[in-house]
Amino acid sequence: MAADAGYFPPMPRSHRSSISSGSDMVTPDMLEKTPAPAPQHRTATALAAVAATSHPTKTLDPLARQYPVPAGELNLDELLAREPRKWTLGHYLTTPTREVPPPVQDKERRAKELEAAKKELLEGWGSMQNLGARHR
Repeated sequence: MAADAGYFPPMPRSHRSSISSGSDMVTPDMLEKTPAPAPQHRTATALAAVAATSHPTKTLDPLARQYPVPAGELNLDELLAREPRKWTLGHYLTTPTREVPPPVQDKERRAKELEAAKKELLEGWGSMQNLGARHR
């Protein structure tokens, strides 16, 4: 390799720059080439709107529906003793949605923490009162 040549091979030079390319000239073959319209993208909202309008839903009256006949005799006590199924209100009332923190074991430590927080809040309140008195 030559001493002045870099890592990459030399780029071929164009005789015309973009400024002097004669862009003000329009040739007939340029008129035929029109840019293609951008493809339309469907959004989730548009798809949901299409789905909602193309397939109307029928609302069934629950009392007019035909339900299957129970296989055996119904026992109300047994039915009420069952665990509530998921996706029912009873399931969400009996099942905690988050981890419940463990109860505080040491009452003295908790009392000290609350006293420290109370002291900090009162100090902050006092400093705010002092700032308000200065600006009057």
